[in-house]
Amino acid sequence: MQKNEMVMHPSQGVCKITDIRKESFQDAEPKLYYVMTPIYGTAGTTIFLPVDNEKVRLRKVMSKQEIHDLICEIKNKPGSSWISDSKERQKHFSQVLKQGSHTEVMRMIAAIWSKQKELAGQGKKLHVCDEKIMENAENLIHQEFAYTLDIQIKDVAPFIAGEIGPEVLDGETCVKS
Repeated sequence: MQKNEMVMHPSQGVCKITDIRKESFQDAEPKLYYVMTPIYGTAGTTIFLPVDNEKVRLRKVMSKQEIHDLICEIKNKPGSSWISDSKERQKHFSQVLKQGSHTEVMRMIAAIWSKQKELAGQGKKLHVCDEKIMENAENLIHQEFAYTLDIQIKDVAPFIAGEIGPEVLDGETCVKS
């Protein structure tokens, strides 16, 4: 990663690396840090992430072509199977968000959307934890799509629904054209 590069932070979303420099916090030995500013976060927020941090993985923001490829992939293999045990599901969903794979995050969102629709048909709602995970996942995907496609965050969900189609959200797959 380099200065002025746009990256995805797994919890902060789209960030710009404004600097890479040595810092010393709380009298610790100086370390090399990425200094980042979230694009959609609170104005004036600065994030310091050690360059050698193995827990938080940065990745470059997707290109338009990568978004197109991701949508095609999701059309053909939408959601993952639903894990009935809520604790195991939350553990799995949290791991998906932490790893930051946009493909797996999109599949997770598709699985939650599908379950949400199924439950709505029964007059029920999603578990609060599932709603929170979906909100976090959608926030990250929406930020990245909005930034790359140069659209408003509020326009991302309709864009995805229009590209993927309602049949995917209903759990059916599409034929790649």
